[in-house]
Amino acid sequence: MSDALTPQSVLEQLYARPYEFDFFQAVRILELQQLKCGCQELPLRFRTHLSLATPASSIYALQPPATDQPQVMTINFMGLTGPSGALPTRYTEMLLERRLQHRDQTAHHFFDLLNHRLITLFYQAWRKHQATADLECGLQADWRQMLLSLAGLGTPGLQNRLKKDGVNDDVFAYYAGRFGARSLSEEGLRTLLTDYFSVPVEILPFQGRWLKLDEADRLSLGRQNCTLGEWPVLGRQVWDAQSQFRIRLGPLRYTQFQAFLPGGKDFRALTRLVRFAIEIAVTFDIQLVLAASEVPPCTLGDGQAGAARPGWIGWLGGRPARLGDADEVVLQASGERQHAR
Repeated sequence: MSDALTPQSVLEQLYARPYEFDFFQAVRILELQQLKCGCQELPLRFRTHLSLATPASSIYALQPPATDQPQVMTINFMGLTGPSGALPTRYTEMLLERRLQHRDQTAHHFFDLLNHRLITLFYQAWRKHQATADLECGLQADWRQMLLSLAGLGTPGLQNRLKKDGVNDDVFAYYAGRFGARSLSEEGLRTLLTDYFSVPVEILPFQGRWLKLDEADRLSLGRQNCTLGEWPVLGRQVWDAQSQFRIRLGPLRYTQFQAFLPGGKDFRALTRLVRFAIEIAVTFDIQLVLAASEVPPCTLGDGQAGAARPGWIGWLGGRPARLGDADEVVLQASGERQHAR
């Protein structure tokens, strides 16, 4: 049997043992319960526990709602009277004396009229700066808009640009601290991708590649680019080791491996998210590492599970376990296969 707590069981525990709950947590639970019942305002009265003893918890008692009466929460940690009260101790002693010797709580009830307002403002001040509390109640527009502005997506024309690629703007709001930086570091990009896709990620900088030279940039004896010591390059391509990095994903399960292949549900999201994050004139490729235990046998067939896809999936005769994880697949961000090592 599952030990997971349901909303109803949490509410029952709150009424049975309110002293085990934090004050803010308890009020939030009661607020959410009222919203589920269709009530926009929380019928809750705050009172203070009349005592000079050091409190052991923030909540002393919680009285369930009665007919036409709001529920009452008695707290220990603030108010006009009590061990941490704003008024001198003499007032607390006077109220205790009136209650014990004369059974008169009129003055205490009067103070609680003021205490209720103070405690309500205290809770509202806390909630004002808690985005999670607003999200739970469906009030997310202001917080979300501010976070999107930090990420550089503050205007409607810039928002939802990557939605068709499977990247919701909530991602940019969640990672606004990283996207708001002038440039994302190697560690920042690794953390972002690891957290978002829930797979191991390694960033390998300075991945060399051959760049093809345009006709106007090539050496032509007696015509162009032929001055020694300045520009002459023999051949039609030049080796570049500083404008490309590699994103190494894995070891991956077979289903994860398929999702990151071109056409998979995560490939386009990965490439567009990285492009948005780096915003500099560099390129990258993607190396997919399939765990050795997940390498499927090579089978023929269109659309069948484990069917070979030349260049991506399929090792003729199987892949020896001694070779470890399969890391031969390297893809360009455009989706083309670059090479196999």
